[in-house]
Amino acid sequence: MEVIMKKIISKNINELLEKRGWSKYRLEQVMGIDHDCIHRWCRGENSPSAESLWKLACVFEVPVDRFYKGAEKWVSTFW
Repeated sequence: MEVIMKKIISKNINELLEKRGWSKYRLEQVMGIDHDCIHRWCRGENSPSAESLWKLACVFEVPVDRFYKGAEKWVSTFW
């Protein structure tokens, strides 16, 4: 389940970057976070911490649960 959630969060971050027309580098600048960290999120290798998710939500002006869009179908399979 953890791997699936990382991929879902990754997909949604990339989707929001594309929607904004931002590069990963731009997101790094705005958030003040190391480029390796952002790249790992975008590749689904790592998940943002709760604090970083909050910052991402503020930066993209979306609710935190936006990063879990698409997880509903996976969660229902496990519960």
